[in-house]
Amino acid sequence: MNKRLLPKEEELKPITNNRTTFYDCGFNVPFRELSFEKQLQVCCDIVRQSMIAAMYNNPDNELEDMEGNCHTASLTFIDYIKNLGLGNNPRYVIARRRKFEPEDATTKHAIVLVDDDMGNTYQVDASPFVGYGFGKVKSLNEEKFYQEYEVLDEEKAFLTVEMRRLYYKCSSRTLKEDEIPYYLEILEEAKKHSILNGLSSLGYAMLSSYQCRDEYLKESARLNPYSKNALDKTLLQEKRRMVVRQVLEWKEELHDLLSSNVVDNKRVLELAQNIEQELKMLGLVPEYFLKLDNQKIRFSYITPRFMMENGLNVVMIKPSAYYLGVRGTIREDFLHKGHGALGEYYVNLAEKTTNDIKPMIFSLTLGDEYEKIIGLISLVVFS
Repeated sequence: MNKRLLPKEEELKPITNNRTTFYDCGFNVPFRELSFEKQLQVCCDIVRQSMIAAMYNNPDNELEDMEGNCHTASLTFIDYIKNLGLGNNPRYVIARRRKFEPEDATTKHAIVLVDDDMGNTYQVDASPFVGYGFGKVKSLNEEKFYQEYEVLDEEKAFLTVEMRRLYYKCSSRTLKEDEIPYYLEILEEAKKHSILNGLSSLGYAMLSSYQCRDEYLKESARLNPYSKNALDKTLLQEKRRMVVRQVLEWKEELHDLLSSNVVDNKRVLELAQNIEQELKMLGLVPEYFLKLDNQKIRFSYITPRFMMENGLNVVMIKPSAYYLGVRGTIREDFLHKGHGALGEYYVNLAEKTTNDIKPMIFSLTLGDEYEKIIGLISLVVFS
């Protein structure tokens, strides 16, 4: 466990001032006085925000490095709650088939299942990315994020970590020719477990790009007929249509929520993120990037730890600074202390986005109280 990033229980202090940032997170009483679900949620939030998001990572030492994806997050979360003495029987599981996906959809996604003292099981998705179910904690009795969960026993966990090691070596171009037969054996063994089809499909696809072997690409498509590598795109197109229908349902629910007298802001934000991320996956809206040290970083990969370790900051200069004639002075003073202007834009926080959401609600403490009176332009600078 990374003791520098993951706090001890005595360091988990509640937020009791309602004017303090993140007061609305619900952690307003001592940790052990929270419900079991909220205790899990606090730990989930800490893990995912303490990670460096990476699609392909070296699984060696990942519990200490905390750099990786949903698999890294799941293993880290289990290690963390064990250290806190929280929950019973935490399981590292592969989660397959969202409710709007085909019956035979494959997956690479991992989450955690953990029980409370009454035997109730909770799902925890500590993935550092943005997407459906990511960052959520929910009882299986209340809502199932996925239709199938399979615990990774010793054999499947071994195959999974070896395939993840293959992804890392292929993506970093460090795979040696004499290692390929070993990884082909791993992929062959993985095919005996249908729950690992998504992982083994990706393994063959990455080997194909590494060696330019058509037979690997064909095997990848066979294991995952919904992949972009499939020769027959009919199934892929049908899956896309199913996702689009779900996005339309989310948009309708979002509209109804925003039209109601009592708005569930947490659900509003979840729906907006789900809609945006699925549209990105479909290629219907662009992904935005931060340029830093000649690298392009997805905005959706930026976590508090990433900002801390790279010395990054964001400042929002409010409208009052403009009227006092000090906006430019504040901007230059801020940029002088950072990396220069990596990005900046003007925004009216009370103006609705394309999803009819007013950013004021999520940008400021007590934003829902101020959004009616603040409707002027602010300057946001990233440095």
